[in-house]
Amino acid sequence: MMKRLIDFIESSSSQITVIERAPSEKRVLKKYSGGIGLIKWFLIKAATVPVPLYPIAFNPKVRMQRELSFFEYMSKYMKTPKIYEISWDELSVEREYIVGESIYRSNEEEFFRKLGRALGTVHSHGRALGDSKCSNFIASSSGDVVIIDAEQAIETTNIEHYAWDIAVLVATLGYTINNILDVGGFKSRVKPILEGYVSTYCASTLKAIVDDARLKAFLSITTPTPFNFAALEVIKEITA
Repeated sequence: MMKRLIDFIESSSSQITVIERAPSEKRVLKKYSGGIGLIKWFLIKAATVPVPLYPIAFNPKVRMQRELSFFEYMSKYMKTPKIYEISWDELSVEREYIVGESIYRSNEEEFFRKLGRALGTVHSHGRALGDSKCSNFIASSSGDVVIIDAEQAIETTNIEHYAWDIAVLVATLGYTINNILDVGGFKSRVKPILEGYVSTYCASTLKAIVDDARLKAFLSITTPTPFNFAALEVIKEITA
């Protein structure tokens, strides 16, 4: 039920159109005038918890600036989509189409580990994603994990912003599991993600989630039960 709700929120707020510039060349046209979709839903959920919220941007121009800045800066450290055309008048960007599949559709443990390493790389360079839902990570055909949405990304060293990224990623992953009782399946995805994360960055972000009552409550409320308890168990295991 909740997975269908998430899919509906995502599809109804999509800003993306896939276009063809040549018979064998696909590109992505993104218009920032659309809504912010799923991350707004998380803000509503988070409003029930007294936690400092991530500085979500609603203004289309700000979101466009954030994404372009992130892709330009992080391209030095990881694969990011190439930018072909920018229109500030129309608030749109034409960028590279990444061939692959959403990471949550993969059953390969190594891809989940790479996802964690990718997020750790982002944090290690003083950036946070803000909208870190699992569908924003693509398992590319070349074997890379590519971040395809960064319109909420900011420059920051605030550990609470990093913890927000982890919580949103873990929560959205929970909604991709078809069987709400499949705790083992959920753990088999979350554990390699978090192990990959700490191998690239550090465990302090995970420790903050379990040590700070506000952040712990945020994760517990945004992640579906019983996956919220399973996520905290995995975090405690990794940071022990």
